[in-house]
This record gives sequence, structure tokens and C-alpha cells, in this order.
Amino acid sequence: MVSSRGLSVNCQFQNNSFGVDKGQPNQYPIWEAMYDSLGSIGILSIGATANRSWDIDSVGDIPTAFETPFMISVTNTTNRDFKNNSAAWGKTTIDLGAPGTIIWSLGLNNTYRMSSGTSMATPFVSGAIALLMIMIVVRTSL
Repeated sequence: MVSSRGLSVNCQFQNNSFGVDKGQPNQYPIWEAMYDSLGSIGILSIGATANRSWDIDSVGDIPTAFETPFMISVTNTTNRDFKNNSAAWGKTTIDLGAPGTIIWSLGLNNTYRMSSGTSMATPFVSGAIALLMIMIVVRTSL
């Protein structure tokens, strides 16, 4: 639930940072059907692609090569908004890039650490979706 100025919106989405490198969607039909089922009840999935310099259109990746309309596939960009050299890409499979290079994150035992990768990028997309949803609610309530 996201709230602003007394208004709230129920944001239903999940952040996914797991998968099968070079996996082919036709080998995992039940997995893709799960994302379709979640989408049919209003849950959007945000998926991190591979942390390899691969063209996902050619080599595949699960879940980011799925064709489901209910997933946003994310790669890792630098602080200058260039694709990180170790991040995957795909003209038809990867939807967008987000900051994922040298990101502060929680570590073990109440510590913080810097990390890089597509898993660092997907939370930025989840946060942006929440902000967009609350903006829609605010604008339509004026």
C-alpha cells in the first residue's frame, strides 16, 4: 500500500531476482503460466535478467525471455545510464535498464555493502511503478 496526501493505492507487484541462465521459455511452460496467472489477478512481475554479457534474444533466460505481458524484464545500468558491461540485453526480451552498478544494499549482521548486478536494478523499477501508481491516483482525484 502506497499513500500520499491521504490517498492510497494498492500496488501489487513482485520483484524477481532468480532464474535459469540460458533457459528457453518452451522448456518452462508452467513457470510462464504462473506469471500469466499472477497477471490475470493484477500482479505485475519485475524480473532481473542475467549478469552476463549475453543477448537474451539469442541465448535465452528464464524468466526474462518469457513473452508474458505481465513481466517487466530489467537489465543493469551504470551511474551514467549506460548498460553495464556484465549485464545481459535483448532487443525483444529486455524492457528497460535501471541503476544497478555500485548500489548500497543491506548486508549480514546489520551492515551495508556495495553490490552490482541486475538484482540491484529491479528494486528501482518496483519503486518507480509504485510512484507512478500513486501519481495516477493523485491526479485522478483532483
